[in-house]
Amino acid sequence: MVGCLFPGPTSYKSNRCCGISANAGRVKTFLGETSVLSKFYVGNVSYDCTEAELKEFFGPSARSAKIIVDKETRRSRGFAFIECECEKPEDVIWNFDGQDLMGRTLRVREANPRGDANPRHGDRHARR
Repeated sequence: MVGCLFPGPTSYKSNRCCGISANAGRVKTFLGETSVLSKFYVGNVSYDCTEAELKEFFGPSARSAKIIVDKETRRSRGFAFIECECEKPEDVIWNFDGQDLMGRTLRVREANPRGDANPRHGDRHARR
C-alpha cells in the first residue's frame, strides 16, 4: 500500500495497513488521529541554549531541533528550527510563542519552505 510505513501481510490484501501512514507529512496513529509533522522557526533563542534543551522545552511532540550557528565562529546565531508532530500547527505557535526560555522570550512562527525568497529582500540572494 502506498504511504504505509510498515507494510505487513494485510497491506496487500486490502486497503487497510498497519495503521501508520506517512502521506504528505501526516502520520496516522493506531487510534485513528491524524497529526502533522510541521517545521517551526524559533527566534530569540539564548546563545547558551542547546538543541537538547530546546527539544525538551517543546516536549514529547518535538521530533528534532536544529540551532543555527555561525559558520566561522561556531556560535549560535540566536534562532533555531524545530519539527513537531501536532494536529494543528497553530496550536504549537499559540502555546510557545512568547514563552520564556533561559531568560529570553521566544518567537515561534511556522517556517517558510526552503527556497522561498523573503519578500522584503526580493531575489537578492538568488543565484544568477
